[in-house]
Amino acid sequence: HLDGFQTLIVDYPGYGRSSPIPKPSIEAYAGQVAPHLPENCWLMGFHTGNLVAAEVSKRAKIAGIVMIDVPYFTPETRATYAAKMEKSARNVAFHAAFAYDPVGLSDLACPVHVIATKSNLLDNSRVAAEQMRVSLTERMDVSAPVFEAHPKEMASEIRTAIESMGTE
Repeated sequence: HLDGFQTLIVDYPGYGRSSPIPKPSIEAYAGQVAPHLPENCWLMGFHTGNLVAAEVSKRAKIAGIVMIDVPYFTPETRATYAAKMEKSARNVAFHAAFAYDPVGLSDLACPVHVIATKSNLLDNSRVAAEQMRVSLTERMDVSAPVFEAHPKEMASEIRTAIESMGTE
């Protein structure tokens, strides 16, 4: 649904058919992804992918980031979620997200636009946009599964966000 864009989908190391990395973290995932991206590309993140995109933007020249449903959690919430979640290979990316301090999102050098859907991350996404001092679009007509149930709506929002931040 993103005609005119070349799109790449990233599997974190240890997911899909890739080998795991010894110490999964948002920074480690970003370090694995950044070298493979074309210069001045746009990044789109969803949930944990937002944190990885932010860290990638600190390692590579990025045109901008569209963040959808940002896990901007307090230290207490991160600790609670991490303690509740089983430590399995399937959950290493979530544990990496719970270990990541989102305060670092406030100093990104590239443009960022946050899209919040009707999800359990709605308030977190609002806080993230406020803390980062970036624009926010709320889509209360979009709920989980965000991309599977609303591909055209999300593609339209992504395109609009990119156009509002700069050229394609």
